[in-house]
Amino acid sequence: VSGVQVARQPSAEGDDSTIYQGRELSGGAWVSVEVLRHQELEQDDLGRLRAFAQELGGLEHPGLPRLVRYVDEPGQRALVWSQLAGEPLSERLAHRGPCPWQDALPLLRRVAAACAAAHWAGVPHGDLRAERVLVSERGVQLRWPLPARSVEGGGPLPRPDLPRLGRLPPELVEDVRVRSLPSDVYQFAALCVQVLAGRSLFSGDSVRTVLRAVLDPVRMPELGSLRGLAPQPMIELIRRSVAKEPALRPGSLVEVLATLQLFA
Repeated sequence: VSGVQVARQPSAEGDDSTIYQGRELSGGAWVSVEVLRHQELEQDDLGRLRAFAQELGGLEHPGLPRLVRYVDEPGQRALVWSQLAGEPLSERLAHRGPCPWQDALPLLRRVAAACAAAHWAGVPHGDLRAERVLVSERGVQLRWPLPARSVEGGGPLPRPDLPRLGRLPPELVEDVRVRSLPSDVYQFAALCVQVLAGRSLFSGDSVRTVLRAVLDPVRMPELGSLRGLAPQPMIELIRRSVAKEPALRPGSLVEVLATLQLFA
């Protein structure tokens, strides 16, 4: 990537990208370079990617990596971020298991605060899951997802993964390209359940079973297992946030964060 000395070995793999650590040749700042795997993009996809880069340009928050620049040159498409650092929350949960709510609450507040900063600007995250939450001694960072590429016949979730599918709001199951503030609220609530109880909102032994549960407009997640794992007001916040109808959820993570701040 022009202007950056990039490490030879990747530091992380995304759904549609590979991430390398690097250093700016001018100034010497450490950065993370996200190289797109699909360099040949449809015009619609290219337009969404450019709009995404422009959308993130003005966001400033310690929990949100700063987009330094978007590289759009022949044979070279990449995003250069301020340095991404930390252990994915998914790996931490895999090693340590669910967290007591007293330990989980500060972490979840930091995640909510970072996402709320984007929501203040009207920018949804779109893929708020444990794999994208980086945890370090300095706090948390939310790794941004790239805009979903167009696929033939619409935009459903590719390569279904049952636990991930069980945490998705129904509107994203139907079209993963649809990002919204209420969808982030749902995904944050699903993240809370994963952190507190170590499970998805919906589970099953097949894609069809999980899909049926997620898309059923009247079937709600069973949150009874959270009793004793979290204060009742927190459980009620999660319950409101996983409403199948987006209009019935809290409007954004700004509202969710304000409620989280009330818990002891």
